[in-house]
Amino acid sequence: NTNGFLAQDAATNYNATLGFTGNQGFGFGPWLLSTIGGGAYISGDATPLFGLWNSTSNSISTATRSFNLPLPVGASFSVKLEMTSLDTAANQNGFDLQDASGNPLFSYWHQGGDNANGHYLDATGTGTATGFAFDYGIADSFKFTLTSITNYTFADLATGKSFSGKLSGSAINGVMFFRTNGAATPSNGQDFKFSNLAIAIAPSTPNPA
Repeated sequence: NTNGFLAQDAATNYNATLGFTGNQGFGFGPWLLSTIGGGAYISGDATPLFGLWNSTSNSISTATRSFNLPLPVGASFSVKLEMTSLDTAANQNGFDLQDASGNPLFSYWHQGGDNANGHYLDATGTGTATGFAFDYGIADSFKFTLTSITNYTFADLATGKSFSGKLSGSAINGVMFFRTNGAATPSNGQDFKFSNLAIAIAPSTPNPA
C-alpha cells in the first residue's frame, strides 16, 4: 500500500444506535464490550467519538478489538483519544496492546485528574511517560511503533515527547481500551472517548525517474 496504511477505522463508520458493532474497518476484528457498572456511547460532538463510561466503584469498562494480522515489525499503531473525568486519584483511562490470549504487552494510562504525566507498563515494569499531557476534554494522538520483536517507541504527537522500551517478543494481536475506578465512587461517569485508530508502515519512497 503506497500510503502505508494496513488498517484504518474511525468513529464516522459507526451508527449511534449500534455503538461499537458497526463497520469493523479493514484490518480489524469486531469490538467486544464489557461495561458492567458503566456503558458505551457515541458522543454528539462535531467529530463523532466513541465513549466508555463507568460510575461504579471498583469497576471497569472495556472495549477490546483484535487485529486481523499481528502488528508487524516496522509498523505503527496510532490512536486518537480524549481522556476526560479523571476526578479521583484512583481513576484510570488508557489502553493495552495485547497478545492473542488478551495478556497486556504494553499499557499506557492516565491516573488522577491533576496528573500531567502518563504512565506505562512493558516487559521491564512500570514507568512514567514524562511530558505526555493529560488534556481534559481535548483529543490527543499517540503512536506506538514496533521497531523489533522486543523493542518499541511510543510518542505523544501533541507534545512531541517520546520514549523507547522493551517487549517480551510475543506478537501484538489486539488492543483494549479501559476506564477503571478505584474504591471511591467517581462523581462523573462520562469520561473516556476515542475517535480513530490505524495500523501503518512507513510509505515506500518512489525510485527517482
